[in-house]
Amino acid sequence: MKKYGLFKVILIILGLLVVTSIFIPGRDGDIAYIPIGDEAINFVQAFYYFFDTVVYLLVLGAFYGVLNLVPAYKKLLDNIAQKVKSHSKGFIFITAIVFAILTSLFGIDNCILVFVPFIISIILLLGYDKLVAISSTVVAMLIGFMGGIFTTFRDPNNYYGYSSVTIDELAGLDKYTNLWPRLILVILGIALLIFFINRHIKNVQEKKVKYELNDSDDLLVSEVKGDYKNIKTWPLMIILSLILIVLVFGYFPWNNLFGIEVFNNFHQNLLEFRFNFRSVFIVIGILLFLIIVWKFIKKKHFDSKDWVLNSTFLVIFLCVILSYIPLGFLDKFHDWFTAKNLTLNSIISNNLYALGNWSSLGSFMGIIIVLLVFTLVTKLIYRIKFDDVIDGFVEGSKRMLPAVFLMILSYTILICTYNNGLISTIITWISESSLGLNVVTTSFVSALGSLLHVDLYYTAAGVFSPILSAATDESLYSVYAMTFQSIHGLISIIGPTSFLLIVVLTYFDVPYTTWVKYIWRFVLMLLLLVILVLLVLSLI
Repeated sequence: MKKYGLFKVILIILGLLVVTSIFIPGRDGDIAYIPIGDEAINFVQAFYYFFDTVVYLLVLGAFYGVLNLVPAYKKLLDNIAQKVKSHSKGFIFITAIVFAILTSLFGIDNCILVFVPFIISIILLLGYDKLVAISSTVVAMLIGFMGGIFTTFRDPNNYYGYSSVTIDELAGLDKYTNLWPRLILVILGIALLIFFINRHIKNVQEKKVKYELNDSDDLLVSEVKGDYKNIKTWPLMIILSLILIVLVFGYFPWNNLFGIEVFNNFHQNLLEFRFNFRSVFIVIGILLFLIIVWKFIKKKHFDSKDWVLNSTFLVIFLCVILSYIPLGFLDKFHDWFTAKNLTLNSIISNNLYALGNWSSLGSFMGIIIVLLVFTLVTKLIYRIKFDDVIDGFVEGSKRMLPAVFLMILSYTILICTYNNGLISTIITWISESSLGLNVVTTSFVSALGSLLHVDLYYTAAGVFSPILSAATDESLYSVYAMTFQSIHGLISIIGPTSFLLIVVLTYFDVPYTTWVKYIWRFVLMLLLLVILVLLVLSLI
């Protein structure tokens, strides 16, 4: 019963959407029913429209499925848990602060989600329950989003241009317009979250709660055993660090936000680099030299009888000789090779994007490629058998299937709502009524729209843009922007259609009803904080 709570709630929302469409006109002012058959069609279309989301979740599950086969991963988790055990609460609080700050500054919550299973596993090894683990990661991320300073998304007014904008910029404001209110919201939100988590931990210790979730039999790493003295964890630490660095640099829009052109210029120069015959030998020599360095790192010494090492030195020597000695037949071959005008983009791809522009690939394509590449790197470094990698890949993906199914149901709600346009009608009604658009009515519409639209881009296009169009007082645009962003994040903490919430609740087998019983008080306190910040902002 509890296991399928999210499924039932999402189905109820779908049913209510059908009934509502009978009474509320669509975007064009005519009654546009949403038949049950259309919902079924939209369910299938959701796989097409949001295929990258499906693949992302499956690859994320597969990545951890492969990591679970690596003893170094288990040792790394155990080492971290042992080192922070004496300050376990501090670790949880620092985790919440870091996740919130990363999301607030970079606005790449989907990228940061990659590390959530890793951190949650550590928190569970410290003896805390799943509710604490999810609160200190995902909820912290959503607080960072609510006060996101540089939260960006694809511009609804320039879809095919793939430009990223902040919510303030979409409203025609400067990106720093609501800087101080957002900073205050993030700081106070984090403080409130730490207070809430700490109180829950005390209640668990005093056995005052009935919904503690400390069973960990179904987790990726429930217990770490064995002698791992000879297992090196530093390569895995480097892999995880590189994933974070690559994703941050790849997805954060440096050029759009700050006009930083260095990544675009480097990317253009790199792809337009023209190969000639001698440059190929130089590249081969560099790669072989890196192989020698790697062998030295592993063996700590050079073996004079190592034929591979000696052969490598010989090839490097020949590459240098062939690159610089003026031989007639090589010059002719060099001229022929150069005439082919071979560039790096003709070898790799013309569709690669510079760092900071990866969102142009699609919301998740860059993350998918990075995870697949580093999965392969992990397999090579730790010498995992290919069959074992496939088994781990399949098992990890299977673990994500419930999240995929529920996300497709949520996207079905999005497609039905966005195509119908009933939210636009509701906004028009409110703006033309005696109530008008104010903080309260804008909060209501933002909450309803966030629940039904799921994705930030479609929520901005289907809710925030109509609010701006219906608003008559442009001086309140900053208040509307702050309201929309904070309410969208708030709904994502408790709403059954929230992407992040669906992923973690299904992946870690947390019943939705249990989550609501646990988090509703915090959401209420956070709502009061948001209202206070908005009231102060409206009075300035």
